[in-house]
Amino acid sequence: MRKRLSVVLLFFIASMIASMMFISLRFAAANPGGDLIIDNLILNPSDPVDGESVVVYVTVKNQGNETVTTDFYVSMWIDGQYKTQWIVREDLSPGESTSFGEMTATWATSPGDHDFEAEADSSNVVAEDDELNNEKTVEIYIEYPDLIVEDLLIEPSHGNDGETVKFRALIKNIGLEETKRDFRVYFYVDDVYLRYQVVTQNLASNETTAYATSPTASWTLTPGGHESEARVDQNNVVSESNETNNDLIKNFEVGYSDLIIEEITWYPQYPNDGETMTFYGTAKNIGLNETTRDFRVYFYIDDIQLSYKGVSANLAPGENATVTATWTCTPGNHEVKVYADKNNVVSESNETNNKLEKAFKVSQCDYIISDIQWDPTTPTPGETVTLYATVKNVGPGISIRDFRVYFYIDDVYFTYRMVSVNLALGETATVTANWVCTPGDHKIKAYADGTNLVLESEEKNNARSARARYYP
Repeated sequence: MRKRLSVVLLFFIASMIASMMFISLRFAAANPGGDLIIDNLILNPSDPVDGESVVVYVTVKNQGNETVTTDFYVSMWIDGQYKTQWIVREDLSPGESTSFGEMTATWATSPGDHDFEAEADSSNVVAEDDELNNEKTVEIYIEYPDLIVEDLLIEPSHGNDGETVKFRALIKNIGLEETKRDFRVYFYVDDVYLRYQVVTQNLASNETTAYATSPTASWTLTPGGHESEARVDQNNVVSESNETNNDLIKNFEVGYSDLIIEEITWYPQYPNDGETMTFYGTAKNIGLNETTRDFRVYFYIDDIQLSYKGVSANLAPGENATVTATWTCTPGNHEVKVYADKNNVVSESNETNNKLEKAFKVSQCDYIISDIQWDPTTPTPGETVTLYATVKNVGPGISIRDFRVYFYIDDVYFTYRMVSVNLALGETATVTANWVCTPGDHKIKAYADGTNLVLESEEKNNARSARARYYP
């Protein structure tokens, strides 16, 4: 019984010694003599603005009584989001800090509240005197910018149809702080996108873009009422205190022109068949505004397009321009029509008054064979006879076209002669042909314009015949 009691007592004493040794070891581990803290958490610049690049500097100090020889990590968070970490491999003696600039990180600023947190030995590999003083936090607030379109200029302010104008947007920052961000300005006319331009100027509070470098967009004017619009930072690159005041709309009016054909004239006034006729079409702007657009004037003869000519002159109200077209005359009654801007390149106040038409007449000639003669009048067979055919114009018109007079002997084609003179009413021309006489009764016929090169008022009176008898 005593022996058993002694064994139990020995076991109890041994257990107590072991417990005391364990407590002593734990106390030694909890108080190793080293103590890491975040010595510096510095922002440069210290008072940043939107869009600025900030460099964060972190240093760690050993404020304990013993040298820290264990490698450890330093971690950093921005706005609660992990940013980066560094490893410290150098031994830190009591009172020693890491080198300034050894641990840095960059951050692109944005407006609002932000906090920066750094923690030494974030993985707890170093046993320290105090494990609760390893962190440091710095808080900053960055004011918001606020971008607006201060003014939207139209240059020139009073433009004409077809003229190119420039829209210029003056951008101002009415917020409490500068923004260093590049942003875009978008241009629209009548809700149709034109283009965007990037603004690279850093805008301080209450600063406006310089006039010469303010964003611009070009547009070709069309008549009527229009709406120009500029939108700054449409895609929200810049965080602003007010995101609803980024656009400016201005209305403007472009007056209408109105093109007409004021007059049609021609030369010669009384044209002849086959003659080249020149038509003159005078286009006039009777609208309230100038047009600088090029347009076409179309010419038609008897509803068949003859040609068109371009007008490149800028026509102010009341001004006109004359263009020409040529045509080879044919006999009969005709109608010339002239259209200004038939394909509607120019938008006008009245699109129904662009045409003018006039009638004219080209009188027709009428050729007959007024006489047939021969010489000698009583030849002997085998003798050469000269045949004479007299062509006469009995119509009111003149044709300048060349034509042929055909000779027939006994209804058999013999030869032809060209007539190149222009015959007025009542005028004649005589052509000749030689024929070797043969015995017998013969019919000698002459036919004026036998192939109808000339359009005549009467096409059935062009031939004449005469009979001759030759016997040995």
